[in-house]
Amino acid sequence: MSGHSEVPPPSDVIASTTAQSQDNLSSTVPYAASVVTEISRDIFTAPDGSALIHACNCKGVWGAGIASEFRDQYPAAYEIYRSHCQQHAENRQTYLIMDIDSHSENNTVEVRRPLGTALIILPQQSDMTIHGRRHWIVCLFTSHGYGRHAMSREMILNATWSALHDMQRKVYQINQHDGPGGQIQGLHACRFNSGLFGVPWARTRRLIDQMSIRMVVHAPGRMAYASRRGVCGSMRGGVRRGRRGRRGQSTGHN
Repeated sequence: MSGHSEVPPPSDVIASTTAQSQDNLSSTVPYAASVVTEISRDIFTAPDGSALIHACNCKGVWGAGIASEFRDQYPAAYEIYRSHCQQHAENRQTYLIMDIDSHSENNTVEVRRPLGTALIILPQQSDMTIHGRRHWIVCLFTSHGYGRHAMSREMILNATWSALHDMQRKVYQINQHDGPGGQIQGLHACRFNSGLFGVPWARTRRLIDQMSIRMVVHAPGRMAYASRRGVCGSMRGGVRRGRRGRRGQSTGHN
């Protein structure tokens, strides 16, 4: 296995994201029994073998919010993410993802990769020496840009739906083989999209519940947040930062 999980050919992703029934995609679908467990704990303390999930832009920038902490804690993973974005910027491939709120027959949207996909990065040895834990890093590409160039909430949710499906498929593939990184032991996330991207956490959580993805979501208390440079949590301050980011006053994402 290479240093990260490559994005499959376009037809593969289109098949896995557009074959869902419209009933499952509609925003009017009621909640499934929740499979999300929320805890008040730092995501970077997740157990060995965990995959840490956060939302990313497609520009190769982890510049603010919790993304900057991912960059500091996992610099080798960051370089893989940045290289991945650069490769896609050169290729400029497009494909279709589902418009989850559309009720028309043409319920797809054309986007540029890697938007709507998931990059799963193997635990990197040099990163493990920083914090002593073996963590996979999952980058969900939910907005092409950041700050004033962040996408609309509706497009971020469309990309999130597609990226979560891509993540599910890739986690399944990884765990079917005993590769150099071992198996992914559990999914751990921050309240992704709800910080500098400004999407209410309840809307993202609804998608996770609809897909029945078992996930532990780390939502540290206010004092823990205050000690950080930025967060992806959904307390009011995080949402305000997201709105400011759309007006160009923030430089990060997530």
